[in-house]
Amino acid sequence: MPQGIPPRPAGNALADLYNEHFEVVPVRTPALLDKVYRLRYQVYCIEHNFEPRSENLAAREIDRYDCHSVHSALIHKSSGEVVGTVRLILPTADGGDDDLPIRALLGPEARRQIDRFPRIRTAEISRYAVSKLFRQRRGEHRYADVDPDPGTQVDERRIMPYVTLGLMRAVIEMALANDIEYLFAVMEPTLIRLLLRFGLRFDPVGPLIEYHGARQPAVITPHRMVESLGRRRLDYWRAGPAHHDEPGETFRRAS
Repeated sequence: MPQGIPPRPAGNALADLYNEHFEVVPVRTPALLDKVYRLRYQVYCIEHNFEPRSENLAAREIDRYDCHSVHSALIHKSSGEVVGTVRLILPTADGGDDDLPIRALLGPEARRQIDRFPRIRTAEISRYAVSKLFRQRRGEHRYADVDPDPGTQVDERRIMPYVTLGLMRAVIEMALANDIEYLFAVMEPTLIRLLLRFGLRFDPVGPLIEYHGARQPAVITPHRMVESLGRRRLDYWRAGPAHHDEPGETFRRAS
């Protein structure tokens, strides 16, 4: 073990350490939503050039799905900065074919698979983004894992996996709050493998597609996520949004 790094705390101690440094909250105010859009612009438009800067003015990344989405933000407590975000795109009242962006990316057979799910209970995980300061430096550079920026403090380096898990727990909260039973996503195989390490197994929907690189359309249920985290990674389950008597209550879509 490198000199100067204290022994790794076991089990729940790491979750407590995460909660000391980070907080995941529902995005309920225009000011916080503006910070989320700014972080998305930095990650999606500047760092990775996934979205055109010309279509996202004033250094904010916004699209037409935001108006029927719920959002969560990862707050770095010591600085108060938004360092991570994820949204859940919810079905619209009319249940149109273009409710979820995943539909436009799939071939006919994969779209038929999605159409077998009840639309009013189906949502899409989207715009997962983590600040550059809290992502790993070796190999993949988009997901918070075990090798973050060497300039961060020792305690924060040891809890980087919880950044991803904290946002995934927010996804569960948002899904439960909005009566969603099926969660679709279009993800890099790297992220799918990372989540599998935490016990979260997404099922593929059709083959790999080309969308900003190789991506796998996939589906999971929030109930499977709860069971998997509770059974295999109880310490990770304790990291994330504050516990509520009614799961997801504060993450409900505004009426």
